[in-house]
Amino acid sequence: MVSIVSSEMIQPAAAIPPARFELTAFDRIMRYVPYQKRVLFFAAPPGVEDDLFARVMGDLKRSLAEALVVFYPLAGGMRSTGETLEGLELDCTSDRGVKLSVAEASLRLGDLAPDFEPSMFCDSLCEIGSPEPAHPWKPEDPLLFVQVTRFQCGGLSIGVAFSHQAMDGISAWRFIACWAKLARSGLDRGSLSPKEIPGPFYSYKEETPAMDRDELLAAGAAGGFLPLESAESMPPLPLGTKIFKLDRAAIESLKIEAGISASDGKRFTTYEVVCANFWKRMTIARALPCGSASNFIILASGRGKMESVPESYFGNAVIYFLVSAAAEELDREPLSHAAELIHRAIAAGDEQRAKKITAFMDREIARLVTGYRIYPFHIVVSSPRHPVMECDFGFGRPLGSSFGTNDLHEGKIYLFPSAEMDGGMSVTAVLQPDAIQRLT
Repeated sequence: MVSIVSSEMIQPAAAIPPARFELTAFDRIMRYVPYQKRVLFFAAPPGVEDDLFARVMGDLKRSLAEALVVFYPLAGGMRSTGETLEGLELDCTSDRGVKLSVAEASLRLGDLAPDFEPSMFCDSLCEIGSPEPAHPWKPEDPLLFVQVTRFQCGGLSIGVAFSHQAMDGISAWRFIACWAKLARSGLDRGSLSPKEIPGPFYSYKEETPAMDRDELLAAGAAGGFLPLESAESMPPLPLGTKIFKLDRAAIESLKIEAGISASDGKRFTTYEVVCANFWKRMTIARALPCGSASNFIILASGRGKMESVPESYFGNAVIYFLVSAAAEELDREPLSHAAELIHRAIAAGDEQRAKKITAFMDREIARLVTGYRIYPFHIVVSSPRHPVMECDFGFGRPLGSSFGTNDLHEGKIYLFPSAEMDGGMSVTAVLQPDAIQRLT
């Protein structure tokens, strides 16, 4: 249903500084994570179709090359290093560039709208080859794949697949928004404001003292990760997704239900309340046995919270905390209880604790799923604060967005800003098919 018409490598528009980056603990935590796929959908631009599409592609290529000068690590290559291949090095000594493909789809946008639910078809809107790049990483694989697909109605999609070892969602959406601005304005990289320029790159200082095994496990326990003597890996499970649209009124209603404020007197944030709501509802839908723990993994950005990670930091800067409650406790207690648990975990996340848990995650990531008691778990990814709907490439704001199915896991929750830009959000929940049917 989607046919690739052409592919080429896009190099930066100017020479980039030759550099090699030994990536940090933040990045190494992601060492096994597959490429992250994000797709934006756009209505048909007005004008003569073929001539306009050629002009659009010209603008997209020019602006992509300009953006790569500023975000130059994305033009490099990644390699796994060390005897165990657990280290990561990003090599920017030559311009490998970004792979840009042009494709045509047999469907119309109306066949996917309004929800643009993640599917194998959406995966094909951001093709990255078969087999897909995977650990151990090879420097010849692009860190960024871009695909522009034209639909039968004249609408477009722009799919981006990025190496999660090279950047997190904040860095990725910063790049995409910058690229969109350069395409929309027709200007070069000199038009970017200081706030739009990324950096420093991969400069997180791992100042945590060396820890022996007992200290490392204690750091993990402080984050909620409790080791087992042994554990068997979970086989792949069939999964279903369900999308919920929360407008501003629905979010305010949840805040009122949660009681507005935590026990420390601070107001619950929208993030805390929405996370609590779906943790509670998904736990109930999974019908966990009485006495089972239901775990919730909290992701927070370290930008502006850690001394060596400023707001403009480029790379990965995700801090993890885990909170746990009995399944029947979440079912029995009001929403305010789950919100309070999440609020306390976030409030306790000072820099020293974050550094220790990051060191634990870095050292133990290979065993984290099979060797630690975190199943069943729920985890929120993406953010309604990402500038998804602000990515206007010169032919209007997106109609909607989607993501790849290659990284779906039971208990995952995706948050995206509302396509209506009304202060609401779109929430996609991932559970086994029977549980997703019970989720209301």
